[in-house]
Amino acid sequence: MEPPHTNDGPMRARSNHPLILKLKQIRKRHRKKLVDVEACLGIPFGTLKQIEEGRRPLPPLISPTGEAFSTWYQSWIICVGASPEEQQDLEEKLSMLVIGQLRRNL
Repeated sequence: MEPPHTNDGPMRARSNHPLILKLKQIRKRHRKKLVDVEACLGIPFGTLKQIEEGRRPLPPLISPTGEAFSTWYQSWIICVGASPEEQQDLEEKLSMLVIGQLRRNL
């Protein structure tokens, strides 16, 4: 007998994604509350919580213009007050994700 189907598989995978975990870690390290970051980003309250919980995806990493994620990311960096070292660490992770995504699409 198969276990009942649940929809938490993709959510769990998303919430445990290395990029999401790193974003959450940096936000918490700077003691920024979700609502404060959301207000700074100008996004609806609850959005960032849903992203961290895996219930909502980040903006696409690769889009025709590349604007969606880069704009969000730059604003997020400012809102949480990420250090240059944290930015570099995140950008290395992002680079690896984009390269991996491009390899899968080729």
